[in-house]
Amino acid sequence: MQMALCHPRWGYYSRRDALGESGDFYTSPELHPLFAAAVVTRTYSVWQGLGSPNPFDFVEVGGGSGRFARDFLLYVDECFPELSRALHYRIDDRGANLRKIQLERLIRAKLDRRVRWTDGSPSVWTKGSVRGMIVANELIDALSVHLVTARDGELQELYVREQGSTLALEPGPPSTPDLERYLRTIDVDVPDGVQWEINLNAPRWIQRTSRALERGALLLMDYGYPASDLYSASRSKGSLLCYAQHTVHSDPLRDPGANDITCHVDFTTLRLSLASANMTIVEDSSQAEALGGPSFSDWRDWTLAGESPWRHRIGLARSLDALCDPDGLGRLQWIMSVKGLQEVTSLVKPLVPAPRLTSLIQDHLLLPDPATLDPIVGIEKQWQELWQEDDEDPDFPR
Repeated sequence: MQMALCHPRWGYYSRRDALGESGDFYTSPELHPLFAAAVVTRTYSVWQGLGSPNPFDFVEVGGGSGRFARDFLLYVDECFPELSRALHYRIDDRGANLRKIQLERLIRAKLDRRVRWTDGSPSVWTKGSVRGMIVANELIDALSVHLVTARDGELQELYVREQGSTLALEPGPPSTPDLERYLRTIDVDVPDGVQWEINLNAPRWIQRTSRALERGALLLMDYGYPASDLYSASRSKGSLLCYAQHTVHSDPLRDPGANDITCHVDFTTLRLSLASANMTIVEDSSQAEALGGPSFSDWRDWTLAGESPWRHRIGLARSLDALCDPDGLGRLQWIMSVKGLQEVTSLVKPLVPAPRLTSLIQDHLLLPDPATLDPIVGIEKQWQELWQEDDEDPDFPR
């Protein structure tokens, strides 16, 4: 999984422009600037909690298409100019192709001189190197995982082997005792015949990130479930999925380097890892909750106003609605934890955009009318067919 995603020449993130209509999937920042605005207001709360320092570090881990950075900087410039003057913005991204795309988008917005780039190397994550805010959207679910099963009650790991000209999974003894320790921590036994994922890299990433954070906050957004749901009988095939051209399948060995590979996050272990890293959780909510509320209708009114063609405005309004859809992107979990802060001021909802912020509505993805998509099999339907789950089963975790 690590090689298929991150190989410098043949890896998925080196070869593909994964995001957007022409890519394989889209994430929240692609749809609407409300996402970035909500992060800005949380960043402002952390900045105030630290005593309004100058400089104030802001690190985006995995910069995607650059839309988030552009929207974040435009919004903070207009609404929180005192924070803007203190802000040191960094994008930490291993993918040279993505860094190029981010730079080009920020050049068009005349914001490229406001950002510096790093490549994910340990040298830029030294102890105490960050005083401010670290944000990672859909990062943990892309960290490489171990596949495990059990035979006759004994834990086995699945390894990638060559079979002639193809690749296959074969069981063998666990590669590390950390796998059994992980399962004991969450009190899970692996039944015979299942295929589950264990993400040992997530706790390691949190420990490294916490060491780098001298004082401030870490905001994570990702898909996942508590361990009791993730490692349950209804998920005997695990949660590993591959995305290509807005379709989904479950074979990570099909066309390595041509598919995004993700696994749902074990939020039980994630929260335990934050606690062991001396991080205190101050927000733990769904994206629908984080972005919704009284101001949401004002943002929707603002989206529908303006001088752009109606088709553009209504498409953007659908994109805004998708951010808070509890059956879609609204299921993302927002977990914000702090370190070295006595208190954090209230996490205010994003301010209603003033007319001067119309520059935020630039090249976001416009979701089409569902009526135009009848010939296309939706991701959710594909997912249900793939796992052969009963859509009416009340016990099936969503």
